[in-house]
Amino acid sequence: MSAATDLFLARANLQLPDFPVKNSSGSAIPVNSLVALDANAVSAATPTVGVVIAPTGNGTLPFGVAVETIPAGAQGRVQVLDGTAVWCIVDGAGNITQGTQVMPSATVAGAVMTWTTGITKSLVGVALSSTTATADPVLVMLQKRGPC
Repeated sequence: MSAATDLFLARANLQLPDFPVKNSSGSAIPVNSLVALDANAVSAATPTVGVVIAPTGNGTLPFGVAVETIPAGAQGRVQVLDGTAVWCIVDGAGNITQGTQVMPSATVAGAVMTWTTGITKSLVGVALSSTTATADPVLVMLQKRGPC
């Protein structure tokens, strides 16, 4: 092995497909729901990152998307917003068209909706599929973290 190969293998071992988290809310987080970091769940005694279902309202930066249902108080896995494609839940407005930018829903916690200009919510990503039904999943290419 060369030094370049050793570096690549060491770096690849650090890249996790899913990120382990703990649901620090009082209810289950459904699969495919947006999650946000829970600033109230930081503790030296609990090394697992605490998350809650992403709340509605402007200014919430989603941390990732639950890849499994995470019961209240239990550990689970999320896909961190890093440019990966994942399935997300569509809010009550439905009607997301492939290629449309999506953001956290203004009315349904953990869901996504079509990006609305002039809104200060963080961009989640770009829809890779289309749907016209409420609560249907839509495939979304997640954006890299950072300002929109």
